[in-house]
Amino acid sequence: MQTQNNQACSQAVSKLKEYLDCISAKLKPGVELTCMYSGECIEILAASKKAMQIAKIVKDKLHLFTYGVHVARYCDNRIIVNLGLLGIIGGYSSHYVRVTDHGERLFLYGRDIFEDSIIEIKVSKECTGKPVLVVNTRGEPLGWGRYRRRKGRIIIENIIDLGWYLRSGV
Repeated sequence: MQTQNNQACSQAVSKLKEYLDCISAKLKPGVELTCMYSGECIEILAASKKAMQIAKIVKDKLHLFTYGVHVARYCDNRIIVNLGLLGIIGGYSSHYVRVTDHGERLFLYGRDIFEDSIIEIKVSKECTGKPVLVVNTRGEPLGWGRYRRRKGRIIIENIIDLGWYLRSGV
């Protein structure tokens, strides 16, 4: 069973790294990935190397359930990105949308972004169908969106944004 879990975790982490390559992003130095299993899905967590070492030592003694930042979920051979991923990537150079200040406010309120609020779009064909990183005018990540065309117009559908933390009451 442990071997199956290790293989499943390796596959999930590999898929996440594939996505990061797609958006030309790297994990920040010192960040490592691990997995937690929840039913049919695999939760991908990130923590520092030191935190990982400590967790391995105390895991059984303290009945440690989880540690690190939840960055993604792997279900049905598909990566579902989470807000935690925004904090552990260092830079990006493709598959993003830069929005105006007005677009930033709308997006952080959970709204979709229309063409008039888009400053720059850099969507790579290799990443078609995968979430785009939404950034503000200063290049700061705001969340994840889905690139769509409706009636000839570009729309970025809000998948999840940093404003979710306030709206959800978490």
